[in-house]
Amino acid sequence: MNDQKCRLDYTSQLFDIVRLDHAKGFFSYGSMHTTNPKLDTIEKGPGVKMLKKIITYSRKIGLELFAEDSGDRLKKLRNVLRSFNVPGIQILRFAYNDKRKKITKRYANMSKYSTGTFAQSTTHDTETLLGYLNILSLAEKKLLSKHCNVKFDADNKIFAIRLRDALIRSPAQTVIIPIQDWLLTTNRINIPGTEKMVKDTNWQYRVSVSIENLPSVRHATERSVPIK
Repeated sequence: MNDQKCRLDYTSQLFDIVRLDHAKGFFSYGSMHTTNPKLDTIEKGPGVKMLKKIITYSRKIGLELFAEDSGDRLKKLRNVLRSFNVPGIQILRFAYNDKRKKITKRYANMSKYSTGTFAQSTTHDTETLLGYLNILSLAEKKLLSKHCNVKFDADNKIFAIRLRDALIRSPAQTVIIPIQDWLLTTNRINIPGTEKMVKDTNWQYRVSVSIENLPSVRHATERSVPIK
């Protein structure tokens, strides 16, 4: 635990709130074989004891935490988070799973987000909000519109603004809008699984406009119209 305390002490000098990334790894995580994917395994993490120590020590030094609790095999993690009142996350991008062709109500129903949650439109590992809408069919976007209770528009940029605005107006205590979603671009910061040893374009994103020309809240949002 000494190494973890050292990291937390240093982090507390830089930030007031930090995210426990891939927090389900405290309970299970994937171990990748170097050459043969068939030999990949699911391993057991350090468990409840370590997670509780990290939460307790963080609060002792005045560092607040929230945890990434997306994915599967989350029951044990969420039980600990609830018992310690540590917020989880809600990701709008996961409201409709385009691969499984399935709505996830937990993410779609923004008006029902917990007041303690950290909500975000997309993540550094997904398409941008506009990029996400671009890959959906008309029927899929209408389905998303229905379950998110946001008025549909065939123009993806207008629809993205309405979804983004609904997220901002959700009960979530904190809403994170990546700059690409604020600017309504499809430029990704990272595409997992595409890393190269040289000339890798991941993590090279630069904002296309100056700080002075970034759209303000007044110009970047519009009131979402609920479906009745």
